[in-house]
Amino acid sequence: MRGRVRLAAALLILGSLYQFKGLSLSGYRFFFRDLPYNLIIARYYISLGMIIIGVLTGIGLFFLKDIFRRTALFIGGYIIFGYLIEGPFLVFRYIPEYVRGLVVHMVSLGTKSFNVSMAVWIPIVFSMLVELGFGVFLVYYFTRPHIRKIFNQ
Repeated sequence: MRGRVRLAAALLILGSLYQFKGLSLSGYRFFFRDLPYNLIIARYYISLGMIIIGVLTGIGLFFLKDIFRRTALFIGGYIIFGYLIEGPFLVFRYIPEYVRGLVVHMVSLGTKSFNVSMAVWIPIVFSMLVELGFGVFLVYYFTRPHIRKIFNQ
């Protein structure tokens, strides 16, 4: 069981580092442009903070401390509710415009439009499903009774 907890910890660290790779203020300005600029900046720093918390929580899970299990639950809930609340109202409506911009850019480089559109949409949908699934996994896995018992020893 402890090996699986370590695997989950490693996935949390890798997932957080992957999120850090895609974090950009210009992306936040694009997707959250309906919000006042101060809220966009706040949202950006909240995301940066969650990435740091994710890495630290992943490291802490290796030590089997219950506070890090609870923090992993918080991160999972944040991911799930972030997608359910923030996504439909703020982010999802700008994805087609984002994809069109990428398609126009790639077509200008000589790529066929249909292939580019599919090549852009498939990874976007896939990454969203993976991230949402990871949030569900964190909540499900770290609420299992036998996993809770490992952390309470």
